[in-house]
Amino acid sequence: MREKHSNPSKLFAVAIAVILLLCGILVPLSAGCDDKVLVNDNPKEEITGKFYSLQKAYDDGLLSRQDLMNIASYPSSFGNAELALSVDTQLSIKEACAESLRNRTTSPITEATADDITIEYYFGTYNNCVAVIVSNAFTLYSDALWDDVIAGVVFHYYNGNSIIIWKQS
Repeated sequence: MREKHSNPSKLFAVAIAVILLLCGILVPLSAGCDDKVLVNDNPKEEITGKFYSLQKAYDDGLLSRQDLMNIASYPSSFGNAELALSVDTQLSIKEACAESLRNRTTSPITEATADDITIEYYFGTYNNCVAVIVSNAFTLYSDALWDDVIAGVVFHYYNGNSIIIWKQS
């Protein structure tokens, strides 16, 4: 009769796989957009701009339905922000995003800097509001096809990240 022995390395590998799976699902959800103004829940610090979800920007009148249709059909391509946005605007967006990571109430990332932020896609500027998808070095974005519908306009996404609106303050 053979004795059953648990293999610690197999248990460890399974535990790591479960943790990575949960991080891939939960981290993007905690870092994603919701219907609130994103970031700067610490009023003590000056922020170089505010981020809004598409829904919040539309609800607040920053974007019209026509703007949403233009964003949804904008011919975006990976890395096009460097060509379309000025260096100053790119830096302002990256600094505001890094500041938001440092100052968020839940799981602040105090070491975040503008160098940790990438503007993945640019979808145009509407009424001084810049539509972008940004990523950061601290968030894992799960691969998932999903749609978001705002004012009847459909936005198609391929991972846990989404379009956000940056408005300089």
